[in-house]
Amino acid sequence: MSMHSKLLVVLGGFAMAFCTATSTLANDVELEIIGQNISLYGDNASNSVVIAQAGNGNLIVRGRNGTTVNGSQRVVLPAFLVNILEIEMFGGNDRVVISNLDAGEVYVDLGGGDDQLLSTRFGCNIERDLDVLGRSGTDVVRITNWQIDGDGEVVGGPGRLNLQVLDTTIGGSLGVTGNQLNDVVRVLNTTVLDAIDLTTGSGNDRVIMENSAAFEFDAVLGSGNDWIDVADFVSVGATSISTGGNNDSVVLVAVQAGTELEVLLGAGEDLLVGMDVFAGVEVFASGGPGVDTLDNQGIDAGVEVDLVGFEN
Repeated sequence: MSMHSKLLVVLGGFAMAFCTATSTLANDVELEIIGQNISLYGDNASNSVVIAQAGNGNLIVRGRNGTTVNGSQRVVLPAFLVNILEIEMFGGNDRVVISNLDAGEVYVDLGGGDDQLLSTRFGCNIERDLDVLGRSGTDVVRITNWQIDGDGEVVGGPGRLNLQVLDTTIGGSLGVTGNQLNDVVRVLNTTVLDAIDLTTGSGNDRVIMENSAAFEFDAVLGSGNDWIDVADFVSVGATSISTGGNNDSVVLVAVQAGTELEVLLGAGEDLLVGMDVFAGVEVFASGGPGVDTLDNQGIDAGVEVDLVGFEN
């Protein structure tokens, strides 16, 4: 149930949403506009909303599957330039779709529940940063064909994070943080001009990094039977991968690091596969406690290759 209703006034292209009275509407999201900043607040129902920018610049916020926006099916803001888009969805199994949006920055808090943040093939252009926060439940995040000039940050909550970044360019860094359950992270056909920093928590996590590039790449996998697959990947600087306890697999195919490439395996019966792997300066890989297996199908470096602690 919404806490407030909104009265939307549009004068000469300038829009402002005012609080009026306590609303009794359920499954109603509240849209607040202050200058060029937009805030969208869900309730504890399972809200479904689409935020899209038309070719003429009109911003359309539309409710789907019974969801209303300020008590109506949709709100249209004529020729609206978005500086900051803030979305807070609260409880319920929510679904948010963002399409063809030009904005200064975007912040999304998915709230509790099994939530989805989706995008379409039209993508989005973000002048500064994108921040996504998941909470309890299974959160699905799809970032497709985005241009982010600043940083991208996705933080999963205590539930399960399922993230895919596809056909995207990020001018700053990409940070991904998983949590307690079995997270899935895919970064495909994506270029990050600064570092990719990836951390997963406990759980049996799966990471796929393919046809992508970054200035540096650092992956820290927590406890659990984790699998990371890096293929056709280039880092200008260093690439570093470390795993926690349990039985982990690291598969590297057609990977190039400009300086150092480091793989540190934790406790457990771990597997490292390297095929067509090259570092400009050094490759260092170390097996941890337990019986670890190295499948070396081509690991090389400009100066030194040091592979230690493998029993097979």
